[in-house]
Amino acid sequence: MSTFSGRHYPKDVILWAVRWYCRYGVSYRDLEEMLTERGVPVDHTTVYRWVQRYGPELDKRTRWYRRTWLADSWRVDETYVRVGGRWCYLYRAVTSRGDTLDFFLSTRRNTTSAKRFLAKTLRSTAHAGPPRVINTDENPALAAAITQLKAQGQCGHCCIGGYQVVQAGLMRRRPAPAPASRSSFAGFRFPPEVITVAVRWYLRYGLSYRDVEELLAERGITVDHVTVYRWVQRFTPLLIDAARPCRHVPGDRWFVDETYVKVAGRWRYLYRAIDQYGQVIDVLMSNKRDLGATRGFFTRALAHGFRPTEVSTDRAPAYPRVLDEVLPAACHVVEQYGNNPIEADHGRFKARLRPMRGLKRLRSAGVIGAGHAFVQNLRRGHYELGVDAEARHRLSAAFTELALAI
Repeated sequence: MSTFSGRHYPKDVILWAVRWYCRYGVSYRDLEEMLTERGVPVDHTTVYRWVQRYGPELDKRTRWYRRTWLADSWRVDETYVRVGGRWCYLYRAVTSRGDTLDFFLSTRRNTTSAKRFLAKTLRSTAHAGPPRVINTDENPALAAAITQLKAQGQCGHCCIGGYQVVQAGLMRRRPAPAPASRSSFAGFRFPPEVITVAVRWYLRYGLSYRDVEELLAERGITVDHVTVYRWVQRFTPLLIDAARPCRHVPGDRWFVDETYVKVAGRWRYLYRAIDQYGQVIDVLMSNKRDLGATRGFFTRALAHGFRPTEVSTDRAPAYPRVLDEVLPAACHVVEQYGNNPIEADHGRFKARLRPMRGLKRLRSAGVIGAGHAFVQNLRRGHYELGVDAEARHRLSAAFTELALAI
């Protein structure tokens, strides 16, 4: 009997959903939204059950076709994963070519867990033989586990090696082309529909530029990830400016705070403000967290003509001085837990940064921060765009309208 018998949806839809969830950094609700755009209404809990049911089954059935690695050198390490509110440890092993050998999730980081993981990996790669070298960190549990396995004759005569860290250089970015005199899409090789879809996917979902390149290639559109990067940097500010007349008036209570973002290996500061309805007022990326940066952020946020009656911040010394200058009539709130809405909202932006390999330029970080806030406001209904579409199709309808405006 087929594994898919009795399912409401065809196997192509199920495999497509499982592949996208396992391959890309999208959530179950993101997949629900993407499937709905393609005319497949399915609940996110159903996608969860598909992944839990068919993920292990696919791994089991494709293990026979797995390529025989020349796994004479292993890289073994563990990382932290939060499961059920508690930190657990995910052991992983890769070859010198980067091929994943096996993994093991454990609640503890000790010799027993390391030994179980290594024994599992040796069993799954028995056809390739034991490794010659196993590179680990200075965790004594891994060394003790390897010693015990060697004493039992399971690990051959492998030795424990070290690792070397190589710092990669930064690639220079070409200067941006001059803006077109007619449509903003004039002079581009690809049609506006492809460009807006790529920009929307990147800003909406937790995808990297290479992920967007791969998704477009599946649809017969060959485009380099660097081109996708240029599209995001070029069209995100244009889309935000085109949608500004359709934006709802912000509330009279603002929550302002700054968060840390690493750019080119150094910590920078992203100022953000939201109102009591969750609408992001403005964002500003700054090198410093001082009086000048705070004044610049409030000047930029107030330039749109909205003036709040109450501003909640933390106890940073720069806020009282700046608010006395630019908003002398507003009530400044610094009570404990009063700034929780903006603190919780930072987490959504930080979650978007996780699939990325790091930000290299301050301007790029600012564009991504503004684009994330723009998409977040669109999804929450703070723009008069895509109002005739369903809530799940509102974002795609809004980008289609904005593509005609620019």
